[in-house]
Amino acid sequence: MKWHRQDVADLLFCKEASLEDTSAIVQKTGAFLLGCKSKYPGVRRQLEAGLNEFIRDLKAGPAAAPILSLDAIKFLLRWCVTDGRHLQDFRRDNARALWRVLFRGAVPEYYQYDAQREEYREDATGRERWIQTQVIEHLPGKTVALTQS
Repeated sequence: MKWHRQDVADLLFCKEASLEDTSAIVQKTGAFLLGCKSKYPGVRRQLEAGLNEFIRDLKAGPAAAPILSLDAIKFLLRWCVTDGRHLQDFRRDNARALWRVLFRGAVPEYYQYDAQREEYREDATGRERWIQTQVIEHLPGKTVALTQS
């Protein structure tokens, strides 16, 4: 997959996706959403809406400018990084499988759950470093191209 990031917005635009990419995203999204249907409905609904809109636009082609917000990415990342019996392994595994078809490399560590404080913590510098691992070209003031290899 090839991504663009607009510097002025916290959005990633999918520039190019193969039929195989699209099929894998649809399959992994379905497995993930089915697995977490009754848990954490507020977060799941927000993420589901973002993923479904992304898939709809992805199927329509690049002209539809499929978008994933960094908030949606953070919600997905929340499912990937949270350990504990409240989040069974299959849900986390499905989230991680979806992550791997969307992005390059391992699940990043810039967003973690602090069990002692019972809150999520985000490292903004770490987030930007992760984004740079996806970058293939940077055009100041315009867009940043991101790619999935």
